[in-house]
Amino acid sequence: MFRFKGFGVGFWRDLLRRVEELNGDLCLVGSYARGDASSMSDVDFVVFSEGEAKLKRTEIFCINDKMVTLFFVRAADLLMAESLDFYSANNPFEARLICGEGKMLNKLRSGLRGKRIDLDATKRLICGTASARLLSSLSDVALDYGEGIRSMRACLAKARLYAKLLKESVEPWSIIPYNYKPEDELESLVERLYRSKNYSELSKRIGKLDLTDLVAKTFHKHVKTIDKAVKNIIDDVGFAGKHVKNYTGLYMLVEERVRSTMWEGLPPRWKAIEELNSKITHYYTFINCTEKTVEWIVSTGKGADIKLKEYGCTTF
Repeated sequence: MFRFKGFGVGFWRDLLRRVEELNGDLCLVGSYARGDASSMSDVDFVVFSEGEAKLKRTEIFCINDKMVTLFFVRAADLLMAESLDFYSANNPFEARLICGEGKMLNKLRSGLRGKRIDLDATKRLICGTASARLLSSLSDVALDYGEGIRSMRACLAKARLYAKLLKESVEPWSIIPYNYKPEDELESLVERLYRSKNYSELSKRIGKLDLTDLVAKTFHKHVKTIDKAVKNIIDDVGFAGKHVKNYTGLYMLVEERVRSTMWEGLPPRWKAIEELNSKITHYYTFINCTEKTVEWIVSTGKGADIKLKEYGCTTF
């Protein structure tokens, strides 16, 4: 069993009570399993089971002020599948056994190794998750910086994995178990924020950010257009200050990184501004990704007069 010392006895008692009727191996996955968790990380668990269980879908709950995600996987479904998406293949290999004999976990590790990775399914999964995380991190400018930074890091990690698998054509099994590591200035900057010891330290670091060079290198002659978008968001949020401005500017950098990596056919935000005559309400404008298409959902107007329209729809 993996000796995990992240939480107290009460945490484990509550967790085990929730899964006591499940027949299988309870495993830690995600950032805590990989050893790269920060004070802002949620905790992810999976139950690998041989048969059916009462837990049919992902459950999310809170223990000791820590958000916990628990999901059930029927091992036979993975073992019988002709191919797997990258994450389904990766999870058993990054997993750390918490409770159980390890029978199912070992069976998966031996039975899945070398199975074909479905890159189309992986692409849809990565892109769908990234678009949802972008929307979440944009909303968090007015809600929760910690959650927002965690979502930004997840977006950059998805973009990096996308590039490795679908642009560089890296052999999937050669990077399983996968462990994301920052490789450039933007990723390193977000990583440092993610590693803040607490919200007080995070707030100070956001307030001290100087994004001038990164914004210039990313948006070139469109910097002023993006600056106006940032100001537009600040006006809608209803409060100003360095934290709001810097967080929003950082979001714009992450959004553009994800867009240019995953959805090159989708126009950038600045293009939408120019074509729609700067009438966009940016706080409510976001990238929407379906299974095969991606588009901007553009918001215009204010209050009761707000309108939504699709813009730049393309396949990926």
